[in-house]
Amino acid sequence: MGYTEWVSEGMAEPVSLGWDWRLDRLQTGEANCMRVGLPRSNVMLIDSAKRDYGWDRNLQVLASIVDAIPWAGETRAAIERRTITT
Repeated sequence: MGYTEWVSEGMAEPVSLGWDWRLDRLQTGEANCMRVGLPRSNVMLIDSAKRDYGWDRNLQVLASIVDAIPWAGETRAAIERRTITT
């Protein structure tokens, strides 16, 4: 298991998006990283009328964004490199 957090740089108020994940072995024997639970963030999304989404919807949308970005493959590759070199 692990935790990934992305934090903005060079901003007066940093933006943070983090999530827990676990490493599962697929039936093929290949390892796969999977998000566990909803992400945590200090970001609140707003709609076109500039109304905030509310935390439940906000975190669901952020979870879909996390699932759409290529973090899992990069994380798995980093783990494999670390395992091989240590």
